[in-house]
Parts: sequence; C-alpha cells; structure tokens
Amino acid sequence: MSHTLSLRQCSTHAVALASLLAASCLPVLADERPNIILCMGDDHGWDETGYNGHPYVKTPVLDKMAATGLRMDHFYSAHPSCSPTRGSVLTGRHPNRYGTFSPNWSIRPKEITIAHILKEAGYTCGHFGKWHVGPVKSGSPTSPGAMGFDQWLSHDNFFEMNPILSRNGGPPERLQGEGSEVIIDETIRFIDTARQNKQPFLAVVWFGSPHEPYSGCPNVTRIEWSGSHR
Repeated sequence: MSHTLSLRQCSTHAVALASLLAASCLPVLADERPNIILCMGDDHGWDETGYNGHPYVKTPVLDKMAATGLRMDHFYSAHPSCSPTRGSVLTGRHPNRYGTFSPNWSIRPKEITIAHILKEAGYTCGHFGKWHVGPVKSGSPTSPGAMGFDQWLSHDNFFEMNPILSRNGGPPERLQGEGSEVIIDETIRFIDTARQNKQPFLAVVWFGSPHEPYSGCPNVTRIEWSGSHR
C-alpha cells in the first residue's frame, strides 16, 4: 500500500472535518475545537531547509518543528506553481475544477473554502500575507473576505521589505519592517484576540519570502561566503 498523501487529499480531509464540525448538532465548546495555523512560504523548495540537509540555508525553527511534529516527506501540492496551489489549499480541489490554471488567475467566486465552512462551526478566520487568487480589495468577489475570512492583512502578490498591504480590503498602506515579521506580528494579535474571546480560530499565514528578489535586513548579521560556496 502506498503511504503517499497528496495535498489535495489532505485539504479535502480538512474540509470534510470542518464540515462535520459545522454540521454537528451536539454542543461543542470552543476549547474542544482545534485551532488551525497554516503557514506557507512563497517559492520555497522542499530541499531549502536545514532538516533536509541544505548545505547553506539555516532554518532552526523549521528544523525544530520537523523534529517534534508530524513530518510528511511525501506531501505534494496540486500544482507546481503559485496561485493554483493556493486555491487547492483553500478548497481541497484540483485547479482545473476551480479555474485557476496558472499564476495570476483568480479563483472562481462561487468556490467554497475551508474558511467558509469553519465559520459555520464558530471559528474566526484570518488571512495574513500573500493572497494571489484574486484582488484583496473589499469589493472584489474573490477577496479574502469573499472567500470566508473575517480579517485580513494581505497583498495581491509578492511583498518583502516595508510591505504595502491592505487591511480588510481598505486602501493599501505601507508597513515598516521585514514582511514576514510584519504579518507574524499581525497574526499574533489576531490569535490573542480570538483567545480572549474564547473563540477557535483559523490563521492562514502566507509569506512573501523566500521568493526572489531578495533584500537584506539591516539588523541581521551578514554571512560571508567563501569562494567554495558560490
């Protein structure tokens, strides 16, 4: 028997679980429902981590997560590029079924996402970072809000240093700092509020990094490479 598990299968299972939570007629307390944090790097290759033996890239936090959590070494996305993968994570469906055939194609407005279903189960849902399955402005039929998210601080596409992001579909605003830190700080605030309200949450965190182009952070020590590393 093959032990390979596809991303579509995992996403479909997650959506099915969310449907069961929403459909249950039994009272469920908030602390009995699992909180879900979904993080995804942008254009991040499977081998570009310390725990997979990359000779130069240092990923101590990911290494710790891989050592202490459930690690799936045969875990495939539904598509080799950006937007179609994101849409499959949201819907559990193949890109051909929801109309996102390649990067920069929007998701179909009528699609049902895991955020839609978890909201019915009493969850608060937030999206932070790169969206790339449609415009993030409030009037868009494919914005995070239209796709079931209660809150979002998002960009249509790539972002990095001092990112320009839209908060809940409002006018774009420039936020100072490294893009990943900016959206993580926002995610933590979202989680803190959900916990104060005793409400289960879904936090989708889609980084702009490590997609090129790259910019250096002034407060990070520069690593000097020898000629043999080039």
